[in-house]
Amino acid sequence: MFDDGTIAEIYTGLLIPRSFVLMHFDEGDMGVWNDAGNITVNGVTYNGDCVIAGIDGIAGRSDLSMTDVSVVLNGADPAVAAAFMIMTWHLRRIEVMGLLFDAAQRTAFVTPIWRHVGLMEKATVEESDTKPATITLKVADLLQRSVIGTQAYFTDGSQRARLATDSALRYLSTITRPEDVPWGTRQAKAGNAWVHGLPMTKG
Repeated sequence: MFDDGTIAEIYTGLLIPRSFVLMHFDEGDMGVWNDAGNITVNGVTYNGDCVIAGIDGIAGRSDLSMTDVSVVLNGADPAVAAAFMIMTWHLRRIEVMGLLFDAAQRTAFVTPIWRHVGLMEKATVEESDTKPATITLKVADLLQRSVIGTQAYFTDGSQRARLATDSALRYLSTITRPEDVPWGTRQAKAGNAWVHGLPMTKG
């Protein structure tokens, strides 16, 4: 991935791994990183007025298991915390990256050495008048969100929640013996009568 010169600079400490967090809100993007001052990478300015205290859940995922990731932004400047609190953040995209930072040039490699993409699912902001804020983000894996099942039941109420005019299960609660119940958004009918054996159709 890196040439010999870059690897040598990593070993000698000229290039330092740093964590970068990029949050995509409806109102615009916000970036933070765990070093002093602001830095611009790929056209995005990352604010250094906080400490990325911890990123848990990314390591040890070689088996492709899906786990939530926790990102803690500690010592956040009041302006950073205030800006976050007014953003539309729920289920918005977040990128957590490790980049190589050149302290002498105050630049960073644009290609991350590791990267995790997810959705901001839960957030807590702890702040007081005497100390900076702590922002804790629970990040759901994109694949994990895509396989979450729906809590649906074979009831009249559940079916009408999907489509208010679908009455296919309206008699289900009164049936006391096995019956063939048409399934779909239109009843199988002959005239106005409910007839067993007719093929199901979609509304």
